[in-house]
Amino acid sequence: MFCRSCGRELADDVKFCPACGASVMDAESAAEQVEAPEVPAHIPAEDSPGTADERSENKSRKQGLPRAAIVAVVILVTAALAGGGAFLWWRAEQDRIAQEAYDAAHSLHAVTISVSASGWDTANGASRLPVSVKGTDLDGSEVDDTAFVDSTGTGISLMQGTYRIEPIASPFGSNCELYAIPEGAGIDIEISDDVETEAPVDATEAGAIALEPLEVSAITDEQLQAAYDQASGGGYDDPDAATKARDGVVAAREEAVRAEEERKAAEEAARQAEAARTYDCEYFSFKVPESWVGNFTVEEIDDSTTGTVIYDVLLGQASMFMVTIGDSTDGLPNDPTLEGGVTSLGTTSGGLGISAIRGNNIDAADNMADIAECMSTFTAK
Repeated sequence: MFCRSCGRELADDVKFCPACGASVMDAESAAEQVEAPEVPAHIPAEDSPGTADERSENKSRKQGLPRAAIVAVVILVTAALAGGGAFLWWRAEQDRIAQEAYDAAHSLHAVTISVSASGWDTANGASRLPVSVKGTDLDGSEVDDTAFVDSTGTGISLMQGTYRIEPIASPFGSNCELYAIPEGAGIDIEISDDVETEAPVDATEAGAIALEPLEVSAITDEQLQAAYDQASGGGYDDPDAATKARDGVVAAREEAVRAEEERKAAEEAARQAEAARTYDCEYFSFKVPESWVGNFTVEEIDDSTTGTVIYDVLLGQASMFMVTIGDSTDGLPNDPTLEGGVTSLGTTSGGLGISAIRGNNIDAADNMADIAECMSTFTAK
């Protein structure tokens, strides 16, 4: 006997090849060693007469019923899956629609308001206007924010709700101006639910915020500090611009204060010069030429004989002219050019006539033009 695997000759009584380990039992020997299963006594043999049809019917019944059940289960599962899928799709669609509606209602709208201020142009170096935005959004939540508006009125974004917009502090103008914030200035707006998603809102018809430039010399430190804080906190994109604008206002204010002081000093000097040229008493007033300032005097003389009061106007020691209160001025000329003549200068509120007579000395003759100027400024009281 030979090994069917490696071909080695084998003894007749071996079961495995000592060379390759393969079994040397052939198919028939293996089949003989397998015992046939016992057939229960109550099951008829296949060749038993009269049982073939029954066995066929029973076999068909056993095989057919599970197949139908499986088909039915498959149909039910498929229907269930189809129905469940449709529900899940419907539910997802409803969620999508609800989310879109929520997003639309809660979308932000760019709001444009009306703001006017002379010299305020954010495209030319001015800072944006800081405004407070207070109100209630569509969810009922309180809103209290700060926004910065440019000179075109844009810079505010809001969702549906009602709001009050008010200026917080002055912006810096293009030339470092500051502005007065009017008391109660503000705008009330409402963004309703009929506004399309993210659509801009034009609120310029709701009112306007009007700012008036402040006098530079009148700008307070508090106003300047408030403007600087807002400008550096969002009014400018570059915080250094806020510092530059603040320093510009400080310099302009110092210059304005200095100019104002000089103006007041000049006015005071003019007033004093005017006072130095003016003589004022209970009956009249007049002004002397600037060349007389510091060199003229007026002496009051009571004439008890005639009941009149005489005022003698002296330049140095020389009498230029005399003014008499109480004389009749009827028929007197009113011509200040009459040398040495008597001139009517009007009547007091009490009815007393005022007249003047020129001095006839040489000094008076040499100052006739100045004397005439004095006469032209006379005012009776």
